[in-house]
Amino acid sequence: MLFDFHLETPLTLEVDSLQLEFVILMRKADIRDELVYAYLRTGLIVTEKNYDYLTPEDRRAWDRALEEYARHFEGKK
Repeated sequence: MLFDFHLETPLTLEVDSLQLEFVILMRKADIRDELVYAYLRTGLIVTEKNYDYLTPEDRRAWDRALEEYARHFEGKK
């Protein structure tokens, strides 16, 4: 599980070993935290180049994950 100690009520995410390895690589590549979070919430790997190719449902899920990150994490560290 991944979680953030900085929250009053920590938000936890279940991850499997492959996801964990991918997150480690994303961190090494200095991928922004909100994008790592959105990947974990949606399972999607989204870039500026492929965003327009997502289904409307996937775009909504991605955007919701980014909004959720902002509500839970921005300004709390």
